[in-house]
Amino acid sequence: MNFNQDNQKIIENLKERLKNNLPGLSSQLKMAPLINKAPFKQLVPGKNFIKSAILLLLCKRENSLDVLFTLRSNKLASHKGQISFPGGRLEKNETPLEAAIRETEEEVGINGFQIIGKLSDLYVHPSKNNISPYVAYTDKIQNLQINKDEVEEAFFYPLDFFLDEANKKIENWNIDKQNVDVPLWNIHKATALWGATAMILAEFIDIWKESV
Repeated sequence: MNFNQDNQKIIENLKERLKNNLPGLSSQLKMAPLINKAPFKQLVPGKNFIKSAILLLLCKRENSLDVLFTLRSNKLASHKGQISFPGGRLEKNETPLEAAIRETEEEVGINGFQIIGKLSDLYVHPSKNNISPYVAYTDKIQNLQINKDEVEEAFFYPLDFFLDEANKKIENWNIDKQNVDVPLWNIHKATALWGATAMILAEFIDIWKESV
């Protein structure tokens, strides 16, 4: 995709699409780990869930559009070493959007981006987090300032890669002594992109394809 001439028009189309009904679970399940074609983990929040928010940041770099990812620090209590989006738990009296913006600045030092809209919430059972995902865009990437207490690495990956269905793989993993079919993208030498981050991205991809 040559993301150069009509980039702002594409972003405006995406912004309008995000105001309407979202595909939600039907899209998220395309990248959900499964056992016998059923979700491996509960996708409905229980009573004592934690409110979290993330930012899916689209970045114009040369003539392509990239997505910003982080590799979570091994110092963290949950999901350590996994590929993620910038984000975290809400602080007291904070909205999900405020948390997504704050966490992005704290983790990778980026601010001043354009908020495009919100995706469907996603519940992550292992950490009891109910995630509110937001989409943003920037064409001015500052030098990343990585918070090593939370992030091992931050990196960009072309959106075009995820739009190509041939790049999606499914592997059978042993998780909690169960055989689980795990949809994934191989985008990093340390680990695959799978789980909640992949499920959030799956919904965004479907919406993107409707918008351009």
